[in-house]
Amino acid sequence: GICSSINSENGKFRLYSTADTVEFIRLVTEISLNKTTKVKINGKETELKGIIATNSKVESIDGPVIVSISGQKEIDITQLNPNISVYTRIKSKNIRIGERITLMIEVEDKFICPVCRVILPGNLTISRHGANIQKMDFPIKTKRFGKFTLDLEILAIRRGKGKLKIIVTDMYDSNIFGLSNDIIIFSE
Repeated sequence: GICSSINSENGKFRLYSTADTVEFIRLVTEISLNKTTKVKINGKETELKGIIATNSKVESIDGPVIVSISGQKEIDITQLNPNISVYTRIKSKNIRIGERITLMIEVEDKFICPVCRVILPGNLTISRHGANIQKMDFPIKTKRFGKFTLDLEILAIRRGKGKLKIIVTDMYDSNIFGLSNDIIIFSE
């Protein structure tokens, strides 16, 4: 759904949406734009009816134009400076194939909506989510003792040694994030 947030420091209004909301807006736009609109695409005047896909600059000459900007950005987490501590606890770092252990993740209560990305090595998976899934995102909904917490059941699926990493970000404020220390897990 669509969520809104007002930044208390500068009073700016922000609108956040999920992919489903974007597709809904696109559908409503397509249905409601039955007329032709004059636009400039990269400075060249043209008539537009409906929706087009372009990576170019679009300017309206007459009538409504809705522009959707989306994309994906690769981030090298080793170059980031985290500002939130991420604490992890695990019963053992040496586990047998088929053994399940609980990974406990805890972060400070400085988030609006914390989201945890778990990056697993090839010798582990998260129970109940299938083998060979090395990256998963989870909302952190539980609070204990004034901190957000998440417990995940990890399963050893093959022999090996690997590095487990946790990244926690805020869904509504990308400036708030934390990284765990590397957790080396041995499975045999």
